[in-house]
Amino acid sequence: MDWRADLNMALSNKVRFRILAQVDEHLTEYRDDWPLDRQDLLLTTYGLGRLDREDAYAPGLSVRAATLPDVSLLEFAESVLGEPMDDVKRAASSADGPADANWRNGMVRLFLSHSSIHRAFVGEIAEELAKLGVHGFVAHDSLTVDDYWSPQIEACLQTMDAFVALVHPEFIVSQWCQQELGWALGRGVPKLVLRLGSDIGGPAGARQWPSASGESARQVATRIYEFIAGYSTLETPMADGLITALATANNFTDAGKAADAIALLPTLSEPQWARIAQAFHANSQVGGCALVNRALGPYYRKHSRDWPPPEIGTQR
Repeated sequence: MDWRADLNMALSNKVRFRILAQVDEHLTEYRDDWPLDRQDLLLTTYGLGRLDREDAYAPGLSVRAATLPDVSLLEFAESVLGEPMDDVKRAASSADGPADANWRNGMVRLFLSHSSIHRAFVGEIAEELAKLGVHGFVAHDSLTVDDYWSPQIEACLQTMDAFVALVHPEFIVSQWCQQELGWALGRGVPKLVLRLGSDIGGPAGARQWPSASGESARQVATRIYEFIAGYSTLETPMADGLITALATANNFTDAGKAADAIALLPTLSEPQWARIAQAFHANSQVGGCALVNRALGPYYRKHSRDWPPPEIGTQR
């Protein structure tokens, strides 16, 4: 597929404004890199004339660029920001989508802050957590502090249920990670700091956080899950997440793991009982799994419910 196909789709006025605002902010912050002669060169390249040195109220560079067609505007922004056209559009467009667009439906929203050097390890942790209905958003520090804050990361920080900082030594020197931690402290969501070879300072360092140094991704994921399970405010999203993990399991082992965790919940709401019934009859990895039967059979009988659960619409 031609990479320009998506770029040629019409930009909304909102997205065009965001692109132009980024250009304007960049030129203001890096004014020493953009003397008037260089701005004139850029303007004339796109057929926008030159800046008027005599009239203090004459339109500036970004205002002139507002007249450019969509693709030319993206090229213009690429020239100023030093970012690929598709990245410019994606960053400006992402704010138009729903705030929860970066999260998997029906799972606990967990922001995993870490140094990008350890992205593979953190990805393994996220995979283990997904088996228990927790979506670990894998953030990174690959952007520098001078870059524009990623809209996707900002949206996740605004909508996360909980926050975990995985503090390798590289975390301490990453200003990006420090900004994510500061955001979590400001929001007051449940937070956990795991020491993975380094201690953390500042306000978050006031308490003694546990060490997970040398532990496997599965062991770290277990620690994180136990932390989430300790918050009563997360009981509902946690139960929903486990049922989502059960319903989407693609093997008996994962289905059994989710069922074991569900069986530890105090109780479920009627919609949650109904979701389990639907998963049992719709997913062969659930309905045909001895591990699920072993975990949920006693749990259902404890709550005076039939096991296996009847199909939705057939209950008496």
